[in-house]
Amino acid sequence: MLDIEIKNKINRNFSLALINSNKEERKAQDLKFSSEIELPSDVFSDAVTDGAIVADACYFISNNDSFSIEAKGSLNKTKTNLTSNEAKISGNAKAKYSLEYLQKFIKASKVSNNVKVSFSSDYPLKLDFKDKVELSFILAPRVEEED
Repeated sequence: MLDIEIKNKINRNFSLALINSNKEERKAQDLKFSSEIELPSDVFSDAVTDGAIVADACYFISNNDSFSIEAKGSLNKTKTNLTSNEAKISGNAKAKYSLEYLQKFIKASKVSNNVKVSFSSDYPLKLDFKDKVELSFILAPRVEEED
């Protein structure tokens, strides 16, 4: 059992049962990324939320001086664009990812002020939320089949 107490204006207590797993621990694959972006997690969360309004997937596009998250539906579209003034940006890449899973991952923005987004063209995405807690997520890309 894990007991957590949060003291703020209002005291909150949680008692959480711990999961006892007998499975062996697996190490995450060593992934190499061509593009890495560090940005405020609330900006990232807003961009993902905006994309989910108009589509079920979005594109992450980076070049050395800008990073954008674009989503396009049948009638609507959204784009959040960041420059090197607003985020640390390196590398060039373009990949498409599911907004269904990204919406679940952005909940980690509540525990971290910044997120590191690492990806390559048509390659898995890695999100790192690090503050007092460290959370990492890996998401496979959506690869469109050519007809």
